[in-house]
Amino acid sequence: MLTFEQKNKIGWNYVTDMLALSPLGKRALKGAVMRGEGERELLERDFDNIESGLDAFKRFPEITQDLCRVTERIKDVIPSFMELRRGAVLTEAELFEVKFFLVHLKQLTALYDKLAGCMFTGIGFPDMSEALGILDPYGSGALSFELYDKYSPLLAEIRQDKLAVEKELRFSPEDEELLQARAEIVRAEKEEEEKVLRQLSEKLSVYADDLISAAENAGTLDLSLQKARLANDWSMCRPEISAERISFEAMFNPELMERLEREGKEFTPVSISLSRGTTVISGANMSGKSVILKTVALNTLLALSGFFVFADAAEVTFVSDIMLLSLDMEDSARGLSSFGGEIVALNEILESTDEGVCLVLLDEFARGTNPIEGAKIARAVASYFNESDSFCLMTTHFDGVSSVASAHYRVRGVREDAFISDASSISDIIDYTLVPAGLDDPVPAETAEICRLLGLRSEIMKKI
Repeated sequence: MLTFEQKNKIGWNYVTDMLALSPLGKRALKGAVMRGEGERELLERDFDNIESGLDAFKRFPEITQDLCRVTERIKDVIPSFMELRRGAVLTEAELFEVKFFLVHLKQLTALYDKLAGCMFTGIGFPDMSEALGILDPYGSGALSFELYDKYSPLLAEIRQDKLAVEKELRFSPEDEELLQARAEIVRAEKEEEEKVLRQLSEKLSVYADDLISAAENAGTLDLSLQKARLANDWSMCRPEISAERISFEAMFNPELMERLEREGKEFTPVSISLSRGTTVISGANMSGKSVILKTVALNTLLALSGFFVFADAAEVTFVSDIMLLSLDMEDSARGLSSFGGEIVALNEILESTDEGVCLVLLDEFARGTNPIEGAKIARAVASYFNESDSFCLMTTHFDGVSSVASAHYRVRGVREDAFISDASSISDIIDYTLVPAGLDDPVPAETAEICRLLGLRSEIMKKI
């Protein structure tokens, strides 16, 4: 499975950080694991709820914005609800949080009911008025909470006695008899308050399951609405569920797109289709192959986690795991070279593919050894995955690797009219468009041309 660091590198954190989630929405996001085989209905429901969110923002913008603002104020009180379910006694502060939740839940439910025509699936809220009545005995609807006198006539009497003694103490602050009397009253007050806390917790425990359900649904609703907002802002598309392929049309990486826009440049959209077996992307160094690989990883992860994707159209199939072998694989803790680290990581990947269908992403595999042996090993790995049920996307600058794959794409590479000026960068001379290629097509030999365009000394160019 992708590590936290790998998720960050492909852009997962960049995407999720754009979601203006409430505390409960953040909890729901943490639970948004990749859907697996047999969970198609759940994944389609995730997509349906995004579409419902888009509909809500379009048809009822003010109501939906108000709903988001209410949800935003609700804290994650699920741990307290779980404590209630197991019979724990809540503190006064915890009961305040429960009441705070119930008051806002009442507001949220009223707003949500006005969106009934938007047809959110699997999201509903039970009537919690009785539970609210326990913590709001006067029916004020106030966001404050205390152990009200109404909970216990004895507590009310004790507090009156304490006020009377404290009034006398103002005039006789050192009176030992009064001080002793106050100490005894305070002790009695504390005992009665603890009794009230137990009684309130016991009464609320009956509603623990409903409270948990309501909070979880509030989080799911918030997450669905924020996914919808993201989808609208970026013109994302709903992926289709396919049995046999992973494909994207005009796919992009939002992080890189925004970075390029700040530089006055454009991201080149990627269209690619993966079938079971090995798909190879070839091209010279600096041609954007790694970006394509990570963009595929990001959008596949988003799709199977219940998000729309950054593309004009998409198809995904269920995979049990997404694994990325990329960049410097040196394992210094084991005393391994970068190539040694690659082999160790590959063995771990192979163990996963033995157990189920996976999406395997190999970035310039075997580049850590000499080119002749590296090409042989890369070719062998490509051939192995081409005979498996998994999906392998492999970038390489080695010739011959694509000949044992099921599909081959190449980056167009150096533009025909390329010219380097003082203000130019490498992106100005590279056409990053991904195009289909023949299985036996060689990797474009562009290294020398790039060196020339970047101004490598002629004395060296003559020797190439």
